[in-house]
Amino acid sequence: MRLRVLLALLALLALASPVRAAAVPHEPWLGLNGNSGTAHGGLERFVEENVVYDRSGGVEMTAGDTVAEDEPGLGRSIRAGMIPVIPLDFAGYSKCRYGHPCLPTDPKAISEYARGFIATADEVIDRYPVVPVKFEIINEPWGYGSSQEYAAFLALLLPLVAHSDIPPEDVYAGASGEGWVQGLYAAQPQLRTEIHGWYLHPYGRERRPGQGMAEVPRTRGEMASGQDNLIVSEIGFCAASIRRVQCLSSAAPAADPAEAASALAGELRLALADHRAGWLRAVLVYSRTDGGWAMQLPKGRLTDSGRMLESFAARYG
Repeated sequence: MRLRVLLALLALLALASPVRAAAVPHEPWLGLNGNSGTAHGGLERFVEENVVYDRSGGVEMTAGDTVAEDEPGLGRSIRAGMIPVIPLDFAGYSKCRYGHPCLPTDPKAISEYARGFIATADEVIDRYPVVPVKFEIINEPWGYGSSQEYAAFLALLLPLVAHSDIPPEDVYAGASGEGWVQGLYAAQPQLRTEIHGWYLHPYGRERRPGQGMAEVPRTRGEMASGQDNLIVSEIGFCAASIRRVQCLSSAAPAADPAEAASALAGELRLALADHRAGWLRAVLVYSRTDGGWAMQLPKGRLTDSGRMLESFAARYG
């Protein structure tokens, strides 16, 4: 008798309780630089495994560009189901060399960049309103100037973003280690509250503890705002047995394809933990087709790193 009463009460409670919503599926978080840059092996080869973010190549733009000028690359990316991460560079960036000062310091040039950034980003959003496009404020500024010089760009641009229709959380400032973030704040203290997202390129050249993905939480600890909206938009290893000169002078050399794949797998495992913690929104591997970095060869066959990425994405993407 008591058992029947208890079961009846449980049934009534179940009817009175709200229905539990189905689990929200995880959003894709993996990507490739140059993901839309080739049709070899099928443009959607990696997209099918949820490697959906796309960057550089056809989706890199100069601030002030119109969508019509970059439609072939940007449209191709979006039609393939990718999410573009667009570095918006300053005029003349293509003539710069990494490691040599090149960031404009003239107030007029900085102002032109800021206005051009807003115009281009606004037009992209208007053209593709349902695509969650991301924008980076200059590719790797730490390679072309000081944190003080870069802070001048941010100080002028970010208030314009705040008064535009561009979602502030879709605009990413460049972050690096070795005091770069603190240098930005020292130069422009208001940036402590104005930055809503950051992107990083944590290449681990020596693969020592604390390098690569392991340095990202440390850099994140320096951030006063936007620290829960991070993107690693380049990471990877270059197989020297494929292109020796390219790889041995690069940010992250590996002896051969097998070593490159193994090292990349280790970085992605670290990234997975950060992603699951909720603050690392996306990781883009470098690169789909660039020589010793490549995930895929010209005729479409995957490299060791490409097969590893595809397998990792199928499981965790």
